[in-house]
Amino acid sequence: MSKDNCTCTIREKLAGDGCRWCNPELARDMAETRVAELEQLLREVMEYAHEHSTGPEAPDKLWDIRTMIADEL
Repeated sequence: MSKDNCTCTIREKLAGDGCRWCNPELARDMAETRVAELEQLLREVMEYAHEHSTGPEAPDKLWDIRTMIADEL
């Protein structure tokens, strides 16, 4: 969606609950919240993979997943 396609009403624009073009601060806050949620989910997946892996002595696919996530976080 582009700024030209915005269909927010005047009330939405003035109230600050419009789309990302009308309310970029809200869009940024929502994106930051989603990033934090996804980082937490990755930590949980990494922890699960770590607990159920045979690695690092005998690496397996779960250890590979754990390592990929650890490298990014």
